[in-house]
Amino acid sequence: MGDFVKVAMLKKAMEEVRKEGLLALAKESGAVLLNGLRTLETRYPSVIHSARGQGTFCAINCHTPAVRDQTVQKLRNKGINVGGSGDSAIRFRPTLTFQPKHAHMFLNTFESVLK
Repeated sequence: MGDFVKVAMLKKAMEEVRKEGLLALAKESGAVLLNGLRTLETRYPSVIHSARGQGTFCAINCHTPAVRDQTVQKLRNKGINVGGSGDSAIRFRPTLTFQPKHAHMFLNTFESVLK
């Protein structure tokens, strides 16, 4: 039946997620993030394309693996933790406490890297 301590920890974590409204926050913040990524892909179509996501779990593709790797490194140099996925995607996996204001901060930094 599993480890009772881990089950109790999971229950407490889920209670906190519900109490703090973190799923609704992820939906709201994710919409800001995804809309911003779609705006950036229209501004920089030679660099990024195919913005997609659900909640705050979003991704965007770069046109080449080399461009993706350079972009990820530049973001990391600015303190943004993103990851590469597949041949050319950049994944965004922020915490549940990620807010719309954080999405705007990220998008501004991302655009500065894309320029």
